[in-house]
Amino acid sequence: MSEDANPPEELLKEAQKLFRKKQFESSVAAFQKVLSLEPNHLKALRGLAAAYAQLGQIDPAIEQYLKLTQIDYSNGVAWLNLGALYNSQERYQAAAKAIRAGLLKEKKSVIGYLYLGEAHLGLNQNSMAMTAFKEAIKIDPDLLEANLYLGRIYIEMKSYAQAIRHFEHAAKTHPDSEEAAKALREARQDQEEKRDAVNPFGRLVDMDNMGLKGNVVMNRELSVEEQIHDRQMIRSLSRDLLVETENCILGIKDEVEPALLSITRTLAEGGESPTNLLSSIKKLQDAITSINKKRKEMRSKVTLIRGHEEIVNTPEFGGEFGIPSTFQSNLDNDDAAQNDDADQSDTDD
Repeated sequence: MSEDANPPEELLKEAQKLFRKKQFESSVAAFQKVLSLEPNHLKALRGLAAAYAQLGQIDPAIEQYLKLTQIDYSNGVAWLNLGALYNSQERYQAAAKAIRAGLLKEKKSVIGYLYLGEAHLGLNQNSMAMTAFKEAIKIDPDLLEANLYLGRIYIEMKSYAQAIRHFEHAAKTHPDSEEAAKALREARQDQEEKRDAVNPFGRLVDMDNMGLKGNVVMNRELSVEEQIHDRQMIRSLSRDLLVETENCILGIKDEVEPALLSITRTLAEGGESPTNLLSSIKKLQDAITSINKKRKEMRSKVTLIRGHEEIVNTPEFGGEFGIPSTFQSNLDNDDAAQNDDADQSDTDD
């Protein structure tokens, strides 16, 4: 009786039962029966996509997740799973786009930020990958994969102390992980053998203890290959910094300006409810917080590049390249400038 009354739901239960038993081929057929009766059945689409993925049939799985997201655009989990499948095919641009759509709905998804970091790594966008992995660690500080990824990125940057910190945490929270233990051993060995990181001029700099001005230690000349490697690293950091600067400017235009206009309009009209004004002020505060967060991320790259600032504007390195000095000083003196403005405001009053 119940099967005649609601056949898709009865078939769905059977398909889900087969899936739980890991009889994935049979579950595919069962989910397809449900969809033959009800083509837009969300649970059946999700189950069919998952079953295909379990069978390693990535293209059919992607096809079903795309159908699911078209019908239910707000399904964050479907977007994240779609991104993970794109990552497995090394379609990193598509993966990043899908994962960002998922994170708009699943803002606290630790696995989503892990997937996003992997996509950016695939695109050779290390700084953006670091940001994603750090977001994952904010949600779950003990996440093994994120700590390992961050450690490896810091190794590439020759910041051994930072790398060891993440590897130590990974090894401590996952004592059975041979990968974490091996990464920690190798990082400590690298730190001992190459305690001073390479500077593009052919000298050595202690990156772990380096201040903003850099402490250059005249130890040895570098090979041509080593010099090229470091110049490529600085170029990569500079490109990432340029992208983040553009994003910061867009954030001011797209977030700060509309909030300020809304406040101005509300004050000018005068008769509106104070609730509207408070809402506009809250939007402005959120926008400024977001801009400040981006600025801090940019400052860390400026610090790294400044360890090589003498090479940045040399003809050998390609002329004027990297961060403009005015931009560096603006970042360095940002807090002081804000204090000066505050003092001037008090004087004007």
